[in-house]
Amino acid sequence: MPPAEDAPPQTPPPARWTAAGSRVLLQSPPPAFPLGSNDDQQERARARAAARAASVRRRSLAASIAPSKDPRHDLLNREQVMDLFHNCIKLASENKINQKNTWELGLIDHLSEIIQAGVDEDEETNFQKASCTLEAGVKIYSLRVDSVHSEAYKVLGGINRAGRGEEAGEGALEF
Repeated sequence: MPPAEDAPPQTPPPARWTAAGSRVLLQSPPPAFPLGSNDDQQERARARAAARAASVRRRSLAASIAPSKDPRHDLLNREQVMDLFHNCIKLASENKINQKNTWELGLIDHLSEIIQAGVDEDEETNFQKASCTLEAGVKIYSLRVDSVHSEAYKVLGGINRAGRGEEAGEGALEF
């Protein structure tokens, strides 16, 4: 067999025809900027450094915008916290927590203190107490969410009424 038959067939390079009817071979355009070598190690190091810098920025931003604690919550001693706990548990068991009084109950702010109260006395965590506290906290929190939701709809209704009033007023002026 002759060697020419073993070689793959030659394909002509891509070409296009000009308006004059002559054939012009197409070539790749030269690169706009030279490409450097690809260093994966260096790319990974840059990505890690950028991630660390972003983490530091997030932490410093979170620290700067952290809400200041309400001083009245810091003034509650252990006895007052336990009174708050008993009052909230009583209201929750009697189903007397509602949207109006939920904002006055500070149980959510002191959950960890209430649950840790027994641990400080070398006792194990009382899971029944933790469960009741958490259940009351869930009731308070869910009613706070409902309160915010209903207030937002009241504001939306007021905006809607004000918008309709302006449209009616504008229409009355145009003749």
